Amino acid sequence: MTEKLFIEKCTNKTIGNRILTTYNHANSADDPDHSKKTEDVLFEMFKDEEKDIIHVGKFLAALRNTGLRRNDPRLADFMENLKKIHRASGMEGGSPETQKLDLDAFRQVIGGNLVLISKAFRHNFIIPDFQNFCKYIEEFYWKCKSNTEGK
Repeated sequence: MTEKLFIEKCTNKTIGNRILTTYNHANSADDPDHSKKTEDVLFEMFKDEEKDIIHVGKFLAALRNTGLRRNDPRLADFMENLKKIHRASGMEGGSPETQKLDLDAFRQVIGGNLVLISKAFRHNFIIPDFQNFCKYIEEFYWKCKSNTEGK
């Protein structure tokens, strides 16, 4: 049996002039459309309001802020799907990371990594606030850099 996600709306948070809605994810094998809902939520969070598309670079930057890097082995399917869509589009030049995706293309790209990406945006990793963690480590490094005595 395949484990699937079922979403419930939880909270709204205003960031600048945008409202970010967060969702609770629970397991449900009874709803075949629930993964589409999760993909739709992610698409809505990052889409360009005027053109109804996602800029892949902005999406990847947001993933990076959660602690997931483009070269993370867990995102291999996602990155490979981006390359496939890029090749299929026939676009010469540019890179898969600079393309823009509509909802259907986004669903194709994200499908294999939906659970991982969903966890990332819910800050459900071992280090939930990865940005502040990195900032703390960097500050610690600069404070200790001048220590050449080993103490």
